[in-house]
Amino acid sequence: MSVPVHLTALSPREAVTDALYRAIYGADTNDLDMFNSALTPEIEFDLGGKIMHGAEEVRADIFGLIGPMDTLHAISNVRVHLTDDPTKASLTAYATNQHCRPGEGLDTAAPKYTAGVMYFMDLVKDAGDDLWKIQKWTIKFCWAQGDQSVMKRE
Repeated sequence: MSVPVHLTALSPREAVTDALYRAIYGADTNDLDMFNSALTPEIEFDLGGKIMHGAEEVRADIFGLIGPMDTLHAISNVRVHLTDDPTKASLTAYATNQHCRPGEGLDTAAPKYTAGVMYFMDLVKDAGDDLWKIQKWTIKFCWAQGDQSVMKRE
């Protein structure tokens, strides 16, 4: 099923939040175009202290691992801060993420890894396509359970 990158009639807060949703939906469905639409080329991504610089590195490290997995990120408690500058915003959110190796999501005996995290984002509005994009994304791990080896590349 094809899902559009650009949605119409979004409020300013919804448009900012949509950058987070595009990134997560893209990762969960292995949709690289959707994932890319949410990132600035110079994004700084902090995964619990592991810092990545640039969309290319984030695609290789994050999307390259998560995209093919059977995974789901459930987002909640989203708060958006619109600044006086109409091209800048920040966002915080909670997420519960469950990960399974590719093709093993429906296997009840397969190992799974679940984490509760907080997201902190700085976003900018791209004048070229009028979409909000993530410029800085910090992930703080709050808890985890399951088999962490699921998160290792084979």
